Amino acid sequence: MKVNVFVTDLEELERAGISPEKAFDRGYQVLAARPTHDKPREKPNTPEGVEEIAHLHAEAAADMRLLQFAYTTKAGAYARSRGRYYAVEEVMADLQRELVPRLRARLRELRGREATLERELGEHGIDANSIGPKVPKGTAIDPTPKPGEEDESRRTFAPLPRRRTRLERLWALLSGRSAQP
Repeated sequence: MKVNVFVTDLEELERAGISPEKAFDRGYQVLAARPTHDKPREKPNTPEGVEEIAHLHAEAAADMRLLQFAYTTKAGAYARSRGRYYAVEEVMADLQRELVPRLRARLRELRGREATLERELGEHGIDANSIGPKVPKGTAIDPTPKPGEEDESRRTFAPLPRRRTRLERLWALLSGRSAQP
């Protein structure tokens, strides 16, 4: 069996005066006797309760050490993955910033041309809906300009009224009316 141990863990065992082999043997023997629950069940301040807490603490500490070990051994892969993610996210943001507004503008132009052609057909007595393929309902693209695509004035809302104090709310409750400030 191969056991990987951090140098810091070896140093900690050394400071405690425990050899790595003895720590491994001790842990291996206790493993079968440990509790399988994650919260104490024994009465506090009893030998059983103290032993149970020691087991639960040891298990939590071991879980933390495993997480530290996994993160340390995979830190390079995490960094590469994070780099790839940010690169893809940056490309997508660039596309949305540069390409999407142009495509929407082109779509608006095409819809305008389509409306003109439909109007001309109507003037000649031809129903535009009887010509060409139909676009299934729910699949058309929304031509509404999105924020930042056009220089349009933005609506502003009136400020919210001030919040009533506790005393005002209590007074309104006791008087049975909705007191406005």
